[in-house]
Amino acid sequence: MRQHVRTSDKKVSKIIKALRKGKLVAASDGSAYSKVRATFAFCFAKRKTGKKLYKAHSPVLMDPEYANSDRAESCGLLAIVIQLLELSRNAERWLNGEEKRKVYIYTDSASSITLIEKKIHPSTKNVMLSNLDVILEVQQILNKLPFNVKLVHVKAHQDENCSYKELSIPARLNYDMDKYAAKQYKYSLNDYLILMPHLPAQQISFKNRYFRLTNRMDIELVRIRRDYSGEITALKSWNINKEDAHNIHWVAIDTAVSRWGKYRRGGVLKCIHRWWDTSERKKRWGQADSNNCPLCNLAVETPDHVLKCNHEEMRKVRNQLMNDVKNKIKSCGTCPLLHRWIMILLHQWI
Repeated sequence: MRQHVRTSDKKVSKIIKALRKGKLVAASDGSAYSKVRATFAFCFAKRKTGKKLYKAHSPVLMDPEYANSDRAESCGLLAIVIQLLELSRNAERWLNGEEKRKVYIYTDSASSITLIEKKIHPSTKNVMLSNLDVILEVQQILNKLPFNVKLVHVKAHQDENCSYKELSIPARLNYDMDKYAAKQYKYSLNDYLILMPHLPAQQISFKNRYFRLTNRMDIELVRIRRDYSGEITALKSWNINKEDAHNIHWVAIDTAVSRWGKYRRGGVLKCIHRWWDTSERKKRWGQADSNNCPLCNLAVETPDHVLKCNHEEMRKVRNQLMNDVKNKIKSCGTCPLLHRWIMILLHQWI
């Protein structure tokens, strides 16, 4: 469709002229035939007279299994906004300095208008059924356009109740595009037309241990490098082999930590990476004269020693914390056998 957008073309010049005067409207319609194929048509016209400045029709590029009228309607709207985007780029020197004009797009698909105007869409496993790939692409292009676009719903098949001459201009354009889209069925559908093209706004993703990696590589690779370096640091701090790292549920840890408050999260992360304010660390940074434990004064105060110190005060604190852990695990409804083994392993380690 981009081949029709040329600044030297007479039709394109008329479209630009109507756009500058705020008299440009567009209309689209789509249809599906027995769940075998779908087509759409769109046009640009003058707002007051309804005179068509340009029109086109096309099959919907998709697997015939998902052929439906909703997708055809969405593709018709996508074709219009793509043409408007190309016009704004190729005719930039004529549109610069002009105050923002509003372009009205007439369609009989209320569901497409509702989805396009939505800011948040629920997650889905199949964009072909919900048409979110096309809807998101339309939203992306609308945000790039240098002028306002208004989607207007037009009641379909108004010609059944009155003659064509009695119809309003939006209803006439909708009727004409409905008939023009049906003409596409006369043409044979080549095999390559059933392949769904990739849209720039569509995120093709696959899941790794951390999150879904999408086609926004510049951002996602930074996140992977950051999380991977954090994982390596934790493994070194706790002397865990890389082979055993695959048994750790890193996503669950990340989810649990992210739900905590700022101060609690900071304390837990310091524990995970062994950044405790111990005497050994203080002496290494020149903030203490001795690296021995200030309570028992029998060993170097490391994170392991803090958990295993045999001083009377530390044993009291440790026993209280173990009781808190035991009650917390029990309140979560943990399996009694698993509850027992967790406490046994904790006591053996400490």
